[in-house]
Amino acid sequence: MNIKNYTTITTNSKKVINNSIFVSVNNDKSHIQEAINKGASLIVSTEKIVLNINSLIVKNIKYFFSYYYKKIHNINMNDFTIIAVTGTDGKTTVAKMLYDTITERYDALSIGTNGIYYKDKIIKTVNTTPDIETILECFTVAQKEKIKYIILEASSEGLLAKRLTGLKIDVMIFTNLSHEHLNTHK
Repeated sequence: MNIKNYTTITTNSKKVINNSIFVSVNNDKSHIQEAINKGASLIVSTEKIVLNINSLIVKNIKYFFSYYYKKIHNINMNDFTIIAVTGTDGKTTVAKMLYDTITERYDALSIGTNGIYYKDKIIKTVNTTPDIETILECFTVAQKEKIKYIILEASSEGLLAKRLTGLKIDVMIFTNLSHEHLNTHK
């Protein structure tokens, strides 16, 4: 696949622009049609969908997305030190302490419960661990801002949903484990 033919890649049909790759994470036909109407050049899904447009079927849709997002946006994971914090309790506190410590000498970007923050900017988030597209958009920002340190809160739900697929974690901090989330993790 020649990535030079595409302007961007997205899992959100509302973000599609001309010559985009639209990755349909859940094979939703209405989102696929919206992406086509907005100018997508390629539709990627996990099942065969009859379309009047180029399409591709892949098994691991999240890995495909992560891999090609990094290619299209020239993100080199080796340019960053990624520190992930996981555990039942204390992720936000530990991530904030790391951010404060690192930013005494270097620029850093943090993604978690308190939002996405770097330098003097704060962007609200819905989940502790956002979807991979939001995370990779942060890497694009970090690259432009010449930020080398990324701190991620990795919630158990985020890990279960594979929201960090395709990331190279350099340091993983595990805070603790308790009985919470047994309904999800059994």
